[in-house]
Amino acid sequence: KDMQSGDEFLEDCRSGWLAVERDFSASLAKPEQLRYALQCMGRNPSGKAIERYWYQCGGKMSFQQFSVVMKKEARVTMGDLMNCFRRVDSTGGGTVTSQDLMSLLTKHGEKMSRDELQSILDDVDPEGTGKLDYAELCHMLMNVAEECSKAYKARGARLLELEGKIRAESEGRSQKEGRGQSEGRNLSGKKIEKKRNLRSGGGGGGG
Repeated sequence: KDMQSGDEFLEDCRSGWLAVERDFSASLAKPEQLRYALQCMGRNPSGKAIERYWYQCGGKMSFQQFSVVMKKEARVTMGDLMNCFRRVDSTGGGTVTSQDLMSLLTKHGEKMSRDELQSILDDVDPEGTGKLDYAELCHMLMNVAEECSKAYKARGARLLELEGKIRAESEGRSQKEGRGQSEGRNLSGKKIEKKRNLRSGGGGGGG
């Protein structure tokens, strides 16, 4: 079960959004953006789920709507992956054939290409035996997903920090300009008052 705290979930939402869009007040314009943002944060929505979410939001998605989708799409866990493989492990021996793996990963969730699948097979079955220890495979997939999420969270944190600095500098310039204008008005007022005093004094001396 996904046991994220409120702060962790908000960080996931922000990091996923920043993977595809810099402006939180903007909207996602393509379903591919939604799919990619979810995958960056360890979700694995099916194509039908993406279509449903996109239809419900009317063809564009705000950050608030994205957060709702993130809540519905829990992060993939080790247990989720193991259960998928157990369903195709007809002997219960903890292994699957490369054909079983191909069927599983090219027909469920976000479908993988054959090239992507072959890359995985080369890692978990370098000798080409055709038998795969799916516990080892699940660990590998989870590690890859976790590293991916960490990278996008770090990227999101850097972007938020940069935006904060830019905003602070902009506000600082505005305040400085405001003070300058105020000081200018005060100086101008003092000059006018001084001239009036001089005129008033000069008029009194002539009479």
